[in-house]
Amino acid sequence: MKKILLSAAFCLTVLGMVWGQAPKTVKDYVDIGMDYLESDNDRAIEAFTAAIKIDPTYADAYIFRSVSYYLLGDFNKAMNDANQAIKLEPDNEYYYYVRGDIYRGNNEPEKAIAEYTQALKLDPDNLGTYFARGNTYFDKGDYDRAIDDFSQMIKLNPKNGDGYYFRGNSYLMKEDYKKAIADYTQRIKLDPDFVLGYCNRGYSYFKVKDYNKALADFNKAIQLDPSQSLLFENRGEVYYKKKDYNRAIADLEEALRLDPGNETAAKLLPEVRQAQGGKK
Repeated sequence: MKKILLSAAFCLTVLGMVWGQAPKTVKDYVDIGMDYLESDNDRAIEAFTAAIKIDPTYADAYIFRSVSYYLLGDFNKAMNDANQAIKLEPDNEYYYYVRGDIYRGNNEPEKAIAEYTQALKLDPDNLGTYFARGNTYFDKGDYDRAIDDFSQMIKLNPKNGDGYYFRGNSYLMKEDYKKAIADYTQRIKLDPDFVLGYCNRGYSYFKVKDYNKALADFNKAIQLDPSQSLLFENRGEVYYKKKDYNRAIADLEEALRLDPGNETAAKLLPEVRQAQGGKK
């Protein structure tokens, strides 16, 4: 009984702190739910449910409860609420975006793409929806369509670095290293401390055998973030190609120290040591 009383007291205290009095309207409960969204989704769901009890036609309460269920991994309940929100407001592009995320989280990419496409019909200039659809195309290996969506992001906002970075990743997967390098370079111009830009551009330079530029990029990436095993592994491979075996071994050993499960480094290290022992 003591727990129940404490819990009730806590709830009243929180509501009082937020509103100065207990909530009364749908908007009160939705605002409380939004405050809890992500940080405490169970409490968010309680608040959105209270809003729905007051007004079962309030579509935002369903969609935000859907988001809370999604974040908790309950895709069935998330989908039910998203469907209800769309039934109430079929012209709200955000609701289709949320339903797309649910399908994507449930590993149904084609259905996710259909939802994002519907959202874009209602709001053709939404960067976030192009980003979500582009990443869904990327995940299913449709790199050309992914490039189209990321290009549209760049067209809508040339200063948004995500468009360049993820388009660069798409070009990388297509082995179009020249275009990948160009996109990563633009991304780095927008944010000179963006570690992944240096990492992926360095890898692209490595693939075209420009080992000096690859080394420069991996050096910069490691300077910015020396905690990543992959960066030392990649730089070790560059040193190996340059026949600088001592530095290659040092980097591969560091990669394994940072991540003992790094299989590539573990496999390459004996090969480099053998090469070092056989050099003349």
